[in-house]
Amino acid sequence: MLLTLLRRFAFILTVFPGIIYVILKMLSSLRIHKSSHTYLLSLLIGSIFSMVMFNQWATMLKIFFIVGVALSYIFVESLGIKFNYFVNHAKINLDLLTTIILFPILEEFNFRQLLWVEMTYFNYNYILYIVLSAMAFLVTHIVYQGISAFIKIPFAVGQAIIFLSTQNILIVIIIHLIFNTIVLIDRIENQKLFYR
Repeated sequence: MLLTLLRRFAFILTVFPGIIYVILKMLSSLRIHKSSHTYLLSLLIGSIFSMVMFNQWATMLKIFFIVGVALSYIFVESLGIKFNYFVNHAKINLDLLTTIILFPILEEFNFRQLLWVEMTYFNYNYILYIVLSAMAFLVTHIVYQGISAFIKIPFAVGQAIIFLSTQNILIVIIIHLIFNTIVLIDRIENQKLFYR
């Protein structure tokens, strides 16, 4: 009974990791300065809790390295207060690492693979998976990025369909990496035009 309740709670956190994000933002004792750090930590906490509740040990081992990189990123960034020289030179690389690699990997594990494992456990159907996967992706991005996240609905639906048809997390991660790279390049180009 308790395990079922914990699994349902893990399911809710997988669908809405923004809950963790809001709680972390309210905790003033945590000195997380950047929203991207809070979002990264939210995804990590939700994913790890879900993997433990649904016995996804192989998945947990796959992202163990990613968690280590993510936590070291947050640690290095938090040292920036004392070591501005190092962080100023490494900041661009760390932001690129987060945007292009860490977020896509953690989001796809959370919103595609873990959600699929949880939904098959509770015997939900494919259509509901696609809707919840897209909504979870959207709601989390709204919490983190605001209303502009609505343009990501077709991407989220497409990713859910691709994952369902291939059952391969690596494919959707690569697509997400490419998508974020294109968006980042576009933002850089728009900034160059704006500052000319």
